[in-house]
Amino acid sequence: MMQARALTLFLALIGFSPIAAPAFGEGSDVEISLLTPFGTPMAGAVVEVTRLDGITTKQVADALGRVVVHNAPLGAVDVTILSWKGIPVNYTVKRVTSGAIIVERVGKLTVKVLGALGQSLDSVKVQIESAEVRTISDFGDYEKIVWIDSPDLKVITEYTGPSGMLTLELPEGRYFVKAEKTYYQVFGKALVKGGGNTLLTLRLDIVTVGSWDMSLADFIGLILFISVLALITLTIVRELARYFSARSSSSASPLHGLSELKRAGGGGA
Repeated sequence: MMQARALTLFLALIGFSPIAAPAFGEGSDVEISLLTPFGTPMAGAVVEVTRLDGITTKQVADALGRVVVHNAPLGAVDVTILSWKGIPVNYTVKRVTSGAIIVERVGKLTVKVLGALGQSLDSVKVQIESAEVRTISDFGDYEKIVWIDSPDLKVITEYTGPSGMLTLELPEGRYFVKAEKTYYQVFGKALVKGGGNTLLTLRLDIVTVGSWDMSLADFIGLILFISVLALITLTIVRELARYFSARSSSSASPLHGLSELKRAGGGGA
């Protein structure tokens, strides 16, 4: 009887439930700002937010890199940055309250494009594609790359400035890079590390004369052609000058002789 009464009292105390539900209390809003290690807001980042009660939602950061979770239990959430600029990030921070998250898996990639003579090339089309989402086994197998932007494969397209340089912040990882101007193109590859700055220098076989782009071989051929043309022109001008000089001398000789004869005749008289 004593055991039965003890069991009855125990069940009454726990409300006849073998498992007591956790109590989180009243929730509050959580506002998070996503920033790169360089202080840039991660606008458009795709984020997965998990509340402490187990509810998971996906959000897209606004233009200022902000994500807001309403009525979060205990005012804390787990945050996973899934992707940014269409490129995987997969960076997770636990028990986040309102404030800024510095996403350490973001670095800088600077692409510098030079011409055949080492000159900086302006307005060069640069395409950057993450190698992490490709199935190509050879990182340098550029011939298999189709540089078309799609929902499953993000291609970033930008242009170099007057200094021939382009700098972007990207999730860490491997990247294929293509620089293209008119009919000339060159490929490269880069490894971006979180918080670091990777410099990739590409050289296009281009010499720009005015608004005309040509290869180094064409430029050398043009210089030789101009040099030969200038030499021929100089030779022709020199020969013409000699011809007219000789003709002028021959035309002046009879008149000079006639003058001498007249002078001699006048003296005899």
